[in-house]
Amino acid sequence: MISTRKRLLSGIAFLLSACPILHAAELSLIETADLRLLYFDPSETFLTPYVVRSFENSIKHQRRVFDYEPSEKITVLLTDFADYGNAGAIAVPRNALLVDIAPTPFTFETSDTAERMYSLMNHELVHEVSMEQPAK
Repeated sequence: MISTRKRLLSGIAFLLSACPILHAAELSLIETADLRLLYFDPSETFLTPYVVRSFENSIKHQRRVFDYEPSEKITVLLTDFADYGNAGAIAVPRNALLVDIAPTPFTFETSDTAERMYSLMNHELVHEVSMEQPAK
């Protein structure tokens, strides 16, 4: 009779051996004074210079307009797991933006899709400001 512990260990060993290890899709990191950009290398590398520039321009604008100073670096995670582009901002417990890099849906055809990273960074960073900065 096989003990419960041996069955459990055998099951765990089987599950671990059945899980593929994906070395091709590793997260890479770019950091600036205000940004921590996480992205999947190499599939999203082409977009990173534009995302960094868009973020830096937007944070400069938020500082000027809202007198905003981030309490920490803002983490931006680029993903390509969805059929349509979107983004979201989180301020608690850490400042973060989650960005789906796919094109926006056709229902928003009046959206400026050619400059979607620029538009997303401006829009989502205003959310960061409103959620993190106390009222004055």
